[in-house]
Amino acid sequence: MKDTFPANYFAAWVSPVKMFTNRKSMKWWQIILTFVFLFALILTPVPLFYQQKTTVDLAEYMPTAKKMLNNAELQKAARESSYSKGEYSFGKSRVIENENGRLTGINLSGKQVDKARSAVVMCDRYFYLRDRKVTYKIFYNDDFAPNKGNLREQLVRTWYQRNKAAIAFSMMMLVGSMFLMTDLLIVFVGSLFLWLARKSPMITIGNFREAVNVMMNVLGPASLLAFVLGTLHFDLSLMTAVQSAGAIILLVVVYAKTHFNDYYVEKNSR
Repeated sequence: MKDTFPANYFAAWVSPVKMFTNRKSMKWWQIILTFVFLFALILTPVPLFYQQKTTVDLAEYMPTAKKMLNNAELQKAARESSYSKGEYSFGKSRVIENENGRLTGINLSGKQVDKARSAVVMCDRYFYLRDRKVTYKIFYNDDFAPNKGNLREQLVRTWYQRNKAAIAFSMMMLVGSMFLMTDLLIVFVGSLFLWLARKSPMITIGNFREAVNVMMNVLGPASLLAFVLGTLHFDLSLMTAVQSAGAIILLVVVYAKTHFNDYYVEKNSR
């Protein structure tokens, strides 16, 4: 019995020979759906990675604010002031530093913060971080109490927990665009090569859809391997290299086993 979609696609993963002989098994809409699936598969490690993280390097998002968090007077105020149930008792507002557009202080207003180029301001129930024309107002988290441990690390952890979803989404968009271009390049260049090679009497690939189908068949296992490695150890460069190299190696193996010729396959299967 002939496999139906998507079983016919996964059946092609079994051997290099089937990656070639199953080249007529998918229609265009099935090829597009398969491409979306592989794209989503290799993108999955991104949210998984950021969901597991408890902190990030703030310098990637707010480099000036990160340096300002090292202010000794601010750290002293945070350490010595009374803190209970997610709330400080700082008392009066005061400016600790206000030079070259950099504002550091206690209990300053949001308007004062927005006027500064960069700002780190701690208030009784929340703190402000401003850099690159973006202001964050973050409420304290007792799990990362700012009066315990390193102030900068605790505030960065709190900031990250409040913005984890947004950061993960932005990284998915960034990484997704990179993987999308890589996948399209692999499929298009490989398919174009196979399509042009069809003019040779030694190649029995009939049309461009068959060429694309072959490339989707070799891209599948390569994407799965990149997904597994990315889940175990998240490294964008490694994932991209593994997927690209895996697809190329598989394509070479498919050629070695089939010569892209049905008669060659039939002859060697006897």
